[in-house]
Amino acid sequence: FEATGEVDVCLNHFTDLSEANATYFGGVRDAAALSSGCRESTAPDPPCYEEALFKRRSVGLIRAHDAARPLFLFHAFHALHTPLQVPRHYLAAAAAAAAPFRFDDGSRWTYSALARYMDDTVAALVGALKERGMWSSTLFAFASDNGGPIYRPGGANNHPLKGGKYSDWEGGVRANAFLAGGALPPAAAGKAYDGLFSVADWYSTFCELAGEDPADLEAQQANTWLRARRLPQLPPVDGVSHWAALSGRSAPPRSEVHLSAQALLVARGRALYKIVTGEQPYSRWTGSVYPNCSAPAAGPGVQQPLFADLRVLGRRLSVSADPHEEAALTWQQDCGAAGCLFDVASDPSEHADLSDALPALRAELAALLTDRNRGNFAPRRGISSLRACAEGVRNGGYYGPFVDVASAYSPSPPATAAQRERDAAYLLRVAALSEPPAKRAFQAFYETLWAATRNASWRKLDSCLPQLDLPVTAT
Repeated sequence: FEATGEVDVCLNHFTDLSEANATYFGGVRDAAALSSGCRESTAPDPPCYEEALFKRRSVGLIRAHDAARPLFLFHAFHALHTPLQVPRHYLAAAAAAAAPFRFDDGSRWTYSALARYMDDTVAALVGALKERGMWSSTLFAFASDNGGPIYRPGGANNHPLKGGKYSDWEGGVRANAFLAGGALPPAAAGKAYDGLFSVADWYSTFCELAGEDPADLEAQQANTWLRARRLPQLPPVDGVSHWAALSGRSAPPRSEVHLSAQALLVARGRALYKIVTGEQPYSRWTGSVYPNCSAPAAGPGVQQPLFADLRVLGRRLSVSADPHEEAALTWQQDCGAAGCLFDVASDPSEHADLSDALPALRAELAALLTDRNRGNFAPRRGISSLRACAEGVRNGGYYGPFVDVASAYSPSPPATAAQRERDAAYLLRVAALSEPPAKRAFQAFYETLWAATRNASWRKLDSCLPQLDLPVTAT
């Protein structure tokens, strides 16, 4: 629940940790990886730490790879994401590195330790590439998918930018990225790239680098069938390649980023205009040291905003029954349908709303946003299904992506009689909760429980630290 903010149709019952290779597709069954006995370990990489599993796998793939053949490796960190968990060694290392500053907020301390662990993992990946003689021909791309979460217990800080993850403010959509490696064009080395870049552009850029056509040929073929039946067609790939611009051979190719259904970014000369519409959570600026405990007695929503999208069986839990209080607790700002307007080239922190000064431009960008929204690709992605819960039981207690392809998974170890009995009772329980009356009662119970325990629950997600509880000895 702390990781996703949601109680799903399977009641968060399964393990979400799988692997796939040439001979196996299913849950990770390594006993050391699944053990909780190393939680208190002071080792840098205890075997049950998820990030350590990913690091060992990626480093192993690099070391086993034929250096004469191309390699595409995507290493997706879970670090810097809730639940904020890190080996105790790194908590001590973060505290030592920050001295004489002392962390007073638990989430910020853990977040800093996670960033340190991530840095060491990047060093391990780069080191493995250099050991194999592959670094000189590698393009190493590092990127975040969004700004940091400033809500409790996210632990992040986007200072001096406004807002954070789940908002359309620059603190939520202006993400960090860099390129390195021997394949980086000399014209780009050591320089900042000021072109507009969408997350969709990585695909097209990598395709050009690899000599591949980024067009979705299967979608084009499917559109022939869809057109004949007057059905909605699949859109082309949104990404554009930046390789020529990064190589110094052309200007940046993108002049617009459709940030969301509520925000649009458009380049006009040296200006970079941005329209933001509707209700936006996390609409404040944080200080340079955040989160902090400068007012430890302050209630939730004062020091940090509360997470605005908790869900139980698909139903959103209100932060407060009072809409005005909820807006205050989530630091909400309403830009209305007309929108707020900024030039984030000259005002990246979004302090100066230009709506009154440039009403015609605001109206133009609002109309452009409406037009872009007409092309949003938002297919029906299905509904929560009890079949996923049954499949999780069949797979030995692991979530999996497929409910219609039973042959996709490798056989799981036979369940004991006691486990089969527990599984049968569990499936009866989730089946009962799927019935509308029981589902509504369960959601109402959670709503009532949440209202009664909200303040205490939020306080448990972060803590003020009058002094560190670990010896500051690590380096």
